[in-house]
Amino acid sequence: AEEYYQRAISLSVLGFGAKDPSIAYLLGEIASLYEARRDQKRAVEMRQTVVAMLRDVLGGAGLQTYKAVLALASTHWKFGDYAKAEQLASQVVYGVENRFGSRHELLPRGLLLLSMALMS
Repeated sequence: AEEYYQRAISLSVLGFGAKDPSIAYLLGEIASLYEARRDQKRAVEMRQTVVAMLRDVLGGAGLQTYKAVLALASTHWKFGDYAKAEQLASQVVYGVENRFGSRHELLPRGLLLLSMALMS
C-alpha cells in the first residue's frame, strides 16, 4: 500500500506541483497506514510533515490545517503521549472557536480529543 501511495504522490507532484494540498492528503493516508502498523515514529513524522506543508501552503489558521493538527493530536493520543495530544487539541479548540465560531463541526471532535487526553 505504501508503494502505491508513493506513486500517487509522485504523480500528484508532476501534475499539480509539490505544494498542492492533495499531496498533504496522501501523506495523511500514509500516516494512517503507519498508525495501523503501530509505527509511532513514522506516523508522527508524517503527520508533522502534513501540518508543516499545510501551514506553508494554506496558512496556519486554515480549516485544513486545523484538521491536520487534530489528526496529529490523535496520533499522539493513540501512542500514549497524552500531554502532547492535550496541547495540540487545545490549539485546535481555541483556534477553531476563535476563527470559525462555537458551532463549527470540528469543535466537538477537538473537545472530545482534549477531554480524552485530560482523562488519560
